[in-house]
Amino acid sequence: MLHSLDNYRKVYNEVYSKVNLEKVLKHYNLDYRSYRGQKGREFECVCPFHDDSTPSFSIQENTGVFNCFVCGGGDFLKFIKLLEGFKTTKDALEFVKKQIGQEDNIDVFSIIKDSTDKFIQNEEQIDEVNTEQEIKEVILPKSKPAEEFFDIVKKRVSLEDIKKYGMRYCVDDKTYHERLIIPVYMNNKLVTFAARDMSGKAEIWGKVKTILKQKKLSKQDKQKFIDKYMYKKILYPFGTQMGKLFFNWDEAVKHKEVVICEGIFSAIAIINFGYNALALLSCHLNFYKAKKIQQNFERVYIALDNDDKVDVEGKRINPGQESAQKIMKEFLTDIQVFNIVLPFGKDPDDCTQGEFEQSFENAKKMQNMFTLSLQ
Repeated sequence: MLHSLDNYRKVYNEVYSKVNLEKVLKHYNLDYRSYRGQKGREFECVCPFHDDSTPSFSIQENTGVFNCFVCGGGDFLKFIKLLEGFKTTKDALEFVKKQIGQEDNIDVFSIIKDSTDKFIQNEEQIDEVNTEQEIKEVILPKSKPAEEFFDIVKKRVSLEDIKKYGMRYCVDDKTYHERLIIPVYMNNKLVTFAARDMSGKAEIWGKVKTILKQKKLSKQDKQKFIDKYMYKKILYPFGTQMGKLFFNWDEAVKHKEVVICEGIFSAIAIINFGYNALALLSCHLNFYKAKKIQQNFERVYIALDNDDKVDVEGKRINPGQESAQKIMKEFLTDIQVFNIVLPFGKDPDDCTQGEFEQSFENAKKMQNMFTLSLQ
């Protein structure tokens, strides 16, 4: 395995060295801005892989490594694989070879003794390239115990929640000013934290986004609104490996049954209702997270938002339940999977305990009826 992974890196580095990333972004009509990051120039834009109206996607020019705070990340070949809809990394590799004019350059790939098929045909190996490195610990920003600011944060969390999860509050940090800090641990290590806006600026930006969707503005006019009002509801430290992290992992894995949900506040609400919960920190489930869940749980309940939203064309959409159906298909194993359909227009932390309990029981009944119909 290590030999194959080393070969993959050599191939990847050789091919990516011929790529002009800026031209690639323009080719796919991605409006971006460049800035200087820790590893050189980076490009930031709205994510091409989910409904995104604020730039949550960034990609490094030197390495081709990308990250989205919602979808997770990967390397340049994964980026092309997702954009073009290829089924395998091998297909993405062959596509890039052609684009850079190296489809006949055998020398580039002779470092692999037989063929790329031996290690590229297995998607799990490529995923391990992106997951084999140990997740690094982070340091919390300068902050104070959140209970000192309970009058500000009580609309989101209780005193019991603050103490249980070690929540903090930032008052004079340049990046996280007026944000509630929620630590995220895995394997007893602080691997990231969520910084939730408590100033109200994120709510204003939410209203502005709705206006922008309804009005047909030029790119320049739209950018003016973005520059003036854009304020993300939740921030994570730059470089957070969202595709590998869960909230409440260390506690959740003590049980064989789990409810998976999208965000931290949803998980906290479900836990307070008396259930074992795990937050994906996203409404998407990648291969790595699916594998981790399958390896650690016997029964999984999916509790994503039952959205009532309108897209740019005025059509009603329900991205939460669409994602739930996709997640159901990811678990093609012996574990039991149930989909909890919450009351219309609600997410878990909008529900009363009675509403969630009823939705939970309905999910079990529906799955039992489906199982009986197959017998």
